Parts: sequence; C-alpha cells; structure tokens
Amino acid sequence: MYKHAVIPAVAVVLGLSTAPAAAVTATYTCRDGTELHVDFARNMARVSVKGTAGAATLTQQMAADGFWYTNQKSGLRGKGTLATWTNGSRAATECKAD
Repeated sequence: MYKHAVIPAVAVVLGLSTAPAAAVTATYTCRDGTELHVDFARNMARVSVKGTAGAATLTQQMAADGFWYTNQKSGLRGKGTLATWTNGSRAATECKAD
C-alpha cells in the first residue's frame, strides 16, 4: 500500500532530489575577444556568441576531468573557470569565466 511513497522518501533521506536539475549559466571571455554566454542544463549546453545570431546546442560528452560539450561544428571543454572554445575551422581559443 505504501510502496509508491517509499522511493521519494528514501530520496529525501539520502539528499537526492526528484526535481529536475536547475540550469547553470556562465559567461566566458576568450583570448581572441570572443564572449560566450552558456546555459548548462542536464546533458546539454547552449552557447551564444556575443555579436552573432543564434546559438549552438552542444551535447555533453564523457570527460576524464572537468566538462566537455560538442556538436558537429563546435566544442566547449574545460575545468573550473577555464575553458577552450572551438567553432568550425577557426583556431581554438582559451576562455575564462567572468
């Protein structure tokens, strides 16, 4: 009779949330002058480049340490406040979260 209430109760006791994860937002300034606004949510990152239209949606990849998101054209990987942004055939640029 109570089996449906047990799982949420166990999750609360263990400190696990049953609510969707909140999005995290970061702004990066890159050495080449590029400014990125990134919304991280679940296993995706949506990257907007200041001064351009649209945004790139990147899928999270398995990283040994830090984070790594890619699609067929762009990539963002890093650790802590440091990241590397790649976009198409342009050279990769080092970025730092503001």
